Amino acid sequence: MAKSCLRKEDENTPVVAEGYLTGKDKEDDEGAFALLQELETDETRLSEQKERLSVLFEQLQLKVTEEIENKKRRVQILNSEVTDLKIKCEKFARLVNNAVLPK
Repeated sequence: MAKSCLRKEDENTPVVAEGYLTGKDKEDDEGAFALLQELETDETRLSEQKERLSVLFEQLQLKVTEEIENKKRRVQILNSEVTDLKIKCEKFARLVNNAVLPK
C-alpha cells in the first residue's frame, strides 16, 4: 500500500508517495481503517436515529397541536353553555323575585 502525504505547495491536495508501508504503518492503517469503519457505522446509526426521532417529533407536535385545538373547542363550548345557563338563571331569578314580592 502506498503512503499518502501532502506537498508543501498545496497542503489540501494529497499525493501518493512512492514506496511501501512498514509493518508499523500497516498496523496504523488497519487501526485507522477499523476506526473509519466504526465511525461510519456510528454515523449511519446516528443518522437513522435522527430520522426516527425527527418523525416522532413531528408526530408528537401534530398530536399536541390537535389536542390544543380540541381543548380550545371544548373551552369555547363550555363558555357558551355557561353563558346560556347564566342567562337562564337570571331569567328564573327575576321570575322568582317577581312572584315572591308583593305588588
